[in-house]
Amino acid sequence: MNTNDSLSPNDLVLPEGEHGVVDIFLRPGDYFWGDARSRIRTILGSCVAICFWNPISKEGGMCHIMLPYRIKREPGRLDGRYADEALLLLFDELGHASRKRIAEYETKIFGGGRMFPDLETNEVIGERNIKSVRELLARFNIRVKAESLGGDCHRKIIFDLSTGEVLQQKRLLTGIA
Repeated sequence: MNTNDSLSPNDLVLPEGEHGVVDIFLRPGDYFWGDARSRIRTILGSCVAICFWNPISKEGGMCHIMLPYRIKREPGRLDGRYADEALLLLFDELGHASRKRIAEYETKIFGGGRMFPDLETNEVIGERNIKSVRELLARFNIRVKAESLGGDCHRKIIFDLSTGEVLQQKRLLTGIA
């Protein structure tokens, strides 16, 4: 698991739930890889989450992407806030044969909401995040099984690694007061 420098892994693990399931909460830039004993949660606005799940081994992971890419990358250090780097971090969790093994996983993507629908702007960050994630997954020949993207809303996501099910609660935005 990777977290922002200001977080410790204990900040992200919620108390054990029913039947020994460990709840993990991801903040922007975080990712987690686990097994059937894990459930991953996050809240998404314009950010995008990519979920991978293997139905045979009942393992998978999620990353919480904040931005499409960064202009200048620090050598040797990946940052999960950026789509291209977050995917590489998840590939590291899969192991060295990750690009071959990724075909064994179901992929689902969520988020990219328009958080300020009343503001006129040429570049909406949620739309840029969606576009970059789709392009990145296509570049690695990763097919998406399910998605819930865009819209004037934010989402709460719960990813159950024992079943591969992703529960989503969407809340529509009513505009700026």
